Order: sequence, then C-alpha cells, then structure tokens
Amino acid sequence: MKSPLTKVFSGLIVLLLVWAGTSWWLADKSKQHFAMAIQTIQESSAGSFLEAELLSHDDSFLGSSSVVKLIPTSPLIDESIESQRFLLKKSNGPIFINQEGVQFGISRWELSIIETDANSAEQLLGNAIVSFSETLDLTIKKLSLTVANWSFKQVAVAGTLDFTSASFDIEADVFGLAYRHPQFLLSFTEVMLEASSKNVNESPVITTQIALNTHQGELSLRDQQKRIPFTLQSNGSIWAKNDTLSGDLQIMSASDERFKSNSTLGSEKTDDLVLDLTLQFRELLTDGLWQAVETQSEVFSLLQQAEWAMDDIETPEQQDFLRSLFLEASRISLAQLEDPLGPMLIADRSKLATKVNVSQANSDLSSQFTLGGLSSGAVDKPMLVLKGEMKVNRQMLNEQTRTLFDRWSNRRWFRQYETEFETDVAIRNQRLLLNNFLVSVEGLEAELSQAMTDQ
Repeated sequence: MKSPLTKVFSGLIVLLLVWAGTSWWLADKSKQHFAMAIQTIQESSAGSFLEAELLSHDDSFLGSSSVVKLIPTSPLIDESIESQRFLLKKSNGPIFINQEGVQFGISRWELSIIETDANSAEQLLGNAIVSFSETLDLTIKKLSLTVANWSFKQVAVAGTLDFTSASFDIEADVFGLAYRHPQFLLSFTEVMLEASSKNVNESPVITTQIALNTHQGELSLRDQQKRIPFTLQSNGSIWAKNDTLSGDLQIMSASDERFKSNSTLGSEKTDDLVLDLTLQFRELLTDGLWQAVETQSEVFSLLQQAEWAMDDIETPEQQDFLRSLFLEASRISLAQLEDPLGPMLIADRSKLATKVNVSQANSDLSSQFTLGGLSSGAVDKPMLVLKGEMKVNRQMLNEQTRTLFDRWSNRRWFRQYETEFETDVAIRNQRLLLNNFLVSVEGLEAELSQAMTDQ
C-alpha cells in the first residue's frame, strides 16, 4: 500500500507532466497564430507603409520575448518611429496572473516601447490574449503619435478579433486629434470610433459597420483668428467583395458658428448650421484606393525633400533641384485632382451618389446639393459621368456671399430667383459644368477661399 507522501508525489508528477504537455501545445498554437498574423500583414497593403525587422528573439518554457524595429516604407509614416524599439513578450497559457487579475487562454502578448534612456525602461502600449475559442482580446493605449498631417495626444483601443471567421469588433477613443493643412487646421478634443466586421459562413462578402462621434471639433482658417466650433457624427457600412468596395455612409454635423441672415421682415437673426450628408458608392476597385494613397505618399515625399533642400541652397543647381521637386509634386497633385476616382472605376459598374442638405437649426431655411452617376467609356480608362443640381437659399447667405453668388449669376453659372440661387451641375471628362458653362475648378476654389477670408 502506497504511503500518503508517495501519492502526493505521484500526483505532483502527473500534474507537472500535464502542465508541461499543455504548455507545449499552447506554445505551438500561439506560434501558429503569430505566423498567421505576420503572413496576413505581409500580404496586405499594410506592407506599403511599414516593415518589421526582428532584432532579437529568446524562447523559454514559459514564453518568449522579441525586440522589433518598425521601418517606414511610406513618407506618410513619421520617420521617428524607426528609432524606437518595441518589445513583444509572449506568455504561454492556460493561466495568467497579472494586474488585471486571473485570466485564461492559449497565450498572452504584451507590447512595450523600450525607452532610450540609461535605464532602458519599458512603456507598456497594450496587451492581447488569445482565448481557447480562437479569438483575440486586444487592449492598446498609446500617447502622442504623428502620421503625416495627422496627430493625436492619446489613443485607446479595445476589441475582439475572431481567427476562425476573420471578423472583429473594435472600439477606439482618440484624444487631441488634429489635421494640419496649408489652408486650415482641423482639431477634435475627442473622437470615438466603433467598427465591427462580419464574415458569415465564409461568404465572399465581408461587411463592416462604422460609427463615429466627435466632441468639441474646431475649424481654424489659415491667417485668421476665426474659429468655427462644430460637432460631427457619422455611421454607415462598407462591404468588400473580392477586389471591390461598396458602401453607404451618413454624416451629420452641427456648427456653433453664428451666421447672420436677413429675414423677410428685415431683422437679423442667428442660427446654427446643420449639415446632413449621404454618400453611396458601388463597386470601386480596392487596388485603386491604395493607388491613390500611394500617390499621396509620393507627393508628401517630394514636399519633404523640398523642405530639406531649402536648408541648403547655395548654387543655381540646388535652386533648380528645389524648383523641380515643387513642380513634380504640383504635377502629380493636379493629375490626381483631374481624375481622383479614375483608378478605382470599373466601366459600366461603378456608381456614386451623394446628397447634401444644409439647414439652419431654428428655422425652415435649407439648401440642397445632389450629384450621382455611373462609370462609362473604355474598359481600360473608364470615366465617371456625374449629374445633379444645387439650390442655395438666399436668406442663408451673408452679404459677402450673396455678392459672390450675384457675380456667378451674372456669368450665368447660377439662375437667380427671389428666394434661391439654382444651377445644374455636371462633371464630364474631368471638367466641371454649371448650367452647361465650363468652370475652372481652380478659379472657383480661389474665389471661395477669398470669400471665406473676407467674412
């Protein structure tokens, strides 16, 4: 008969063997998930922006640790990210004990930034747990990041990704978001984004639902003290089928900026502007969208080189080189502006429709703009023929803007009525027509810009 001590010892041996076998199996599963994630990133368009270089890797019975460097392959990504080092720690399951309590899963991952000071401290960015049901629970928190003209002070992401169905459910809070443009500055105190994607029964159609809310948005115009506060909300869905994208989006915005308008009684009143925008698009090429992003990356790269070259201009050759950079960036931008949707179109299949309604919250005054069309033309170079109309209520305009519309009416771009300005809008062969009169987009933009400056 075995002694109690022998039984306890035998039980511990069995438990240790089971634990070791389970840990080995879970470690193997976590390696498969990691390899799957790396392969997905490499095969996706994310490779056009960033590449990962493994600097070191250490395996142990309890997990592994890797030091990774991210190399930007697009000028849209801030170069400073290449100087940072990221530490990726993996702990094998099935039990994890940490500050969040006791957790269970196949593996737990922690992503940290290795600080460059003498202490080589680690700043935790986020963690993820791969559960037994083949899902990943993700939590990320990052302070201060700049990507091209976009910057934010803090971002927090939480969500779930299902490996078996390739679906996800993610919520993100972004604080201190700003977009800097040569003509304006767009800033938000907080932006909340919810996105969920479903792929039912391995269907070829993957649908993503999106909801966006902002707090304390503000538009600041260049060279002006004027600031326009506003709120913004949007929701909609985007679905991908094979190599095309389709979607329905709704955007709602209210401005706190007070615009003076003359009522029928001759008195003045103020109203908040409310914007409702509906956008529908069908069967746009996904590759064309990434081509447009890459074009913007190329323009950004040229302008960045020009900025560097300006610090060292001493000879005529250097001046010619600087001028050539600006000219090439301008040429690419104009070419994209002339046909922004061209790379995304499929002849006789791609469709686009938009409807905009601008109203004053405390009155019945409103203005509308509608535009829609279908791609046509040669298969190798389809064009989008768009037709619509615009109606602008006179009472919603201040004196300077009414003067501008009066001038456009004299050019016969708009029809002028007692209560409205109206025009038929068409876009054919990358040309804008108002009431069948060809109008320069650059000239129209310049006049609008000047009108905003005069207000």
